[in-house]
Amino acid sequence: MRSAFAAYDEEVKSGAYPAEEHTFKISEEVMDEVRKGMDEAC
Repeated sequence: MRSAFAAYDEEVKSGAYPAEEHTFKISEEVMDEVRKGMDEAC
Protein backbone atom coordinates (compact mmCIF):
# COMPACT_ATOMS: atom_id res chain seq x y z
CA MET A 1 0.00 0.00 0.00
CA ARG A 2 2.82 2.40 0.83
CA SER A 3 4.48 1.80 -2.51
CA ALA A 4 1.24 2.64 -4.33
CA PHE A 5 0.95 5.96 -2.47
CA ALA A 6 4.62 6.70 -3.04
CA ALA A 7 4.21 6.05 -6.78
CA TYR A 8 1.13 8.30 -6.90
CA ASP A 9 2.97 11.04 -5.00
CA GLU A 10 5.89 10.87 -7.42
CA GLU A 11 3.64 10.95 -10.49
CA VAL A 12 1.84 14.04 -9.19
CA LYS A 13 5.05 15.83 -8.22
CA SER A 14 6.70 15.04 -11.56
CA GLY A 15 3.66 16.22 -13.53
CA ALA A 16 3.05 12.80 -15.07
CA TYR A 17 -0.38 12.67 -13.40
CA PRO A 18 -2.89 13.88 -14.25
CA ALA A 19 -2.24 13.56 -17.95
CA GLU A 20 -4.62 14.60 -20.72
CA GLU A 21 -6.36 11.20 -20.66
CA HIS A 22 -7.20 11.70 -16.97
CA THR A 23 -9.10 14.95 -17.55
CA PHE A 24 -12.15 16.21 -19.39
CA LYS A 25 -13.09 19.53 -20.92
CA ILE A 26 -16.15 21.57 -20.03
CA SER A 27 -17.36 24.61 -21.92
CA GLU A 28 -17.35 28.03 -20.30
CA GLU A 29 -21.13 28.21 -20.79
CA VAL A 30 -21.64 25.06 -18.74
CA MET A 31 -19.28 26.35 -16.05
CA ASP A 32 -21.29 29.60 -15.90
CA GLU A 33 -24.43 27.55 -15.24
CA VAL A 34 -22.66 25.55 -12.53
CA ARG A 35 -21.45 28.75 -10.85
CA LYS A 36 -24.92 30.27 -11.08
CA GLY A 37 -26.44 27.21 -9.44
CA MET A 38 -23.84 27.26 -6.68
CA ASP A 39 -24.47 30.95 -6.00
CA GLU A 40 -28.20 30.33 -5.78
CA ALA A 41 -27.71 27.39 -3.40
CA CYS A 42 -25.72 29.45 -0.89
